[in-house]
Amino acid sequence: MIDSEAEVLQVTPGRRNALTLTVQNTRDVVDGVRTRISGIDDSLVTIPVPVVSVYPGMSGSIRVYLDLPRTFPEGEHEIEVHLTSTIDGTTALARRLTLVVAPIDDLQMSLSPRAARAGASTELAVDLRNRGNTEASIHVSAVDSERALRITTESSVIQLRGGESAQTHVHLKGRRPLFGQATVRLVTVEADHGEEQLSETFTFIQKPRIPGGVGTIVTLGAIVALWALVFTWAIANVLAEDASAKTLRTDFFTGAPPELDLTAITSTITGTIENASGDPIPRLTVSAIRTAADGTEETVSSAATDENGSYVLPVLPGSYRIRVEGDGFPTFTTDKSEIAAPGKATNQESPITTAGSPGTIRGQILVETGDDDGPTEFGVAAETWVNDAVGQAVTGITTTINTDGSYTLSGLETPATYRLTLSADGYTPQTLITELDGGADVIVNTRQLLADAGSVRGLVTSNDAPLGGVKVELYIGETVLETTTPTSGADIGVYEFEGLVSPETYLIIFSADGFDQEAITLKLEPGAEITDADQQLRSGTGSLAGTVSGPAGPLGGVQVTVVGSGVDLDVQSLTAGNIGGWNLGGLPTPGDYVVTFTRDGFQPRTLAVSLGDRESSDGINAVLTPNAGAVSGTIVFEGAPTAGIDVTLTDGQTNRTTTSVTDPAGDYLLTEIAPGSYTLLFQDPDSGATHVALVEVEAGSAATVNASFEADASVIVGAAQ
Repeated sequence: MIDSEAEVLQVTPGRRNALTLTVQNTRDVVDGVRTRISGIDDSLVTIPVPVVSVYPGMSGSIRVYLDLPRTFPEGEHEIEVHLTSTIDGTTALARRLTLVVAPIDDLQMSLSPRAARAGASTELAVDLRNRGNTEASIHVSAVDSERALRITTESSVIQLRGGESAQTHVHLKGRRPLFGQATVRLVTVEADHGEEQLSETFTFIQKPRIPGGVGTIVTLGAIVALWALVFTWAIANVLAEDASAKTLRTDFFTGAPPELDLTAITSTITGTIENASGDPIPRLTVSAIRTAADGTEETVSSAATDENGSYVLPVLPGSYRIRVEGDGFPTFTTDKSEIAAPGKATNQESPITTAGSPGTIRGQILVETGDDDGPTEFGVAAETWVNDAVGQAVTGITTTINTDGSYTLSGLETPATYRLTLSADGYTPQTLITELDGGADVIVNTRQLLADAGSVRGLVTSNDAPLGGVKVELYIGETVLETTTPTSGADIGVYEFEGLVSPETYLIIFSADGFDQEAITLKLEPGAEITDADQQLRSGTGSLAGTVSGPAGPLGGVQVTVVGSGVDLDVQSLTAGNIGGWNLGGLPTPGDYVVTFTRDGFQPRTLAVSLGDRESSDGINAVLTPNAGAVSGTIVFEGAPTAGIDVTLTDGQTNRTTTSVTDPAGDYLLTEIAPGSYTLLFQDPDSGATHVALVEVEAGSAATVNASFEADASVIVGAAQ
């Protein structure tokens, strides 16, 4: 016989789903059951124990795991479970099951590049990936905050099935500044899919047509040219005068200034941005801020930090403060001003230190447990990870761990790299490294923890004494582990199996010459060490059998309990076939037993039985008496049995009524009457004549009360006949 937990299974892709099958061995020998699943790719099915050994008359469990990828299509899918006997390969059972795969919406978007420095136009690639199992219709759009760019999208609508990826391009074009500093334009790229919306920011740095340095040189050149023109005019006027007025000192030109180098006027401000741990922070926007005479602030130069956290800001000589901003980071401006000297590079004395907004890490821990197990105790610990080495334990954060193993760590410092240690009682811990950008909310991969090895230890006894020389076999599928209990020393009768796979269910069979074979089934929890798997062997057994009857004949559904000689067993009498029959075997002999028969509506019955060595008895019969009684009789009115006479039975508090019938004429019957004293009232509805009688009702018996009266009779008191 095969049974499953459900005909319809709700499964979640991207995680391990368990299916438990129960099989019963109706043979009289130990049989192996081989399991196979059809209707789904074999690579998605895991059967840890493909062949399960089942003891005669016992049931066994088969665990099947379905590892569906996150992109497995949503909806209903039919699979079929096939079970085959290893003794008789032609004996097979099949069960069709419906998998209902839950939908998962998981869309990812990334930009390449995330920033570009160009003139009037540039282009970026938008990469989309559907990591879920539903078909997505995605609308891609882009807009700049100042509405200064003309933006066109190569493909504005993209269809993606689960697991598919696609790329589209966005073209940006806008009027670039004529001269001066570069203009930074922030472009928001969005991907809309129903209720889900993704957003990324692209930084477009537009270079001026005339770079700031060239403009400065041109300006300075114009100034020099004007000065030269004035100077030439002045010299011409001087030369036009008489010779005496033209006389100059002979050393007039000796101290003349050298030719002016205009390129020496431009300056740069350089520095680095890092976090509190000293790690560089790339992709931050750094700007040089100049304060005008009226107190307003002006951005004169901007740059993005590279992978080393470094930046270079070209500026004119002057005093500047540095502003730092970026996604996931608070914007701030330094208090200290940097002085840019003409023709020199100004390096910051020390790196600028900043921190991102608090970050979050989410994930889930999976463990292999039985469906009837209680919640597993999970644990998640976080440590900083610096230069490929463990730093300090992280404290002061909020850690939430749910009973299904999902967890959330919030309030983490960013940017930073963390090492997480995932644990559960009875399982081998695992670690993972994850990097958090500023203010990031990261979902890490689900981790499956492997259970620690378990062990089973117990004592085999007979008549409460340790028993050596017992063969102990532990079955798991086709694998059989075997040991024999010692016959001497301190561990007589002790057996032990170590290094067992867990969680798992094992069948252990005990056998020894002169003793009945015994078997137990043990469920080994993850990493558990069972030390009390004791078993007592009997030198001989017997059986008890019989039939249970009631007043109307054989009685089915009676609970038969046998207690004695260290056993407490029960069975129900048959309700079909040999109705009322019952049988219990495997009773230790010799032994004394008490057999109790119980059923609702009947008084219990108890019998004492003794069995000799290897003796059986099949004559343990019992007759049960109903808890309630009955009252019946015949009513004679005006000299003849009469129908339609009203009958009322009362104990002073509760009334029971009936009416005499026509066939047999004048008969009446009241059943399910609790034992006790009652008054019977007979009344003819037409004449109103009455007759009263007293009756005593006993459990399991029917009292007969006949009544005879006339139409003109007054109240007559009678007694039960």
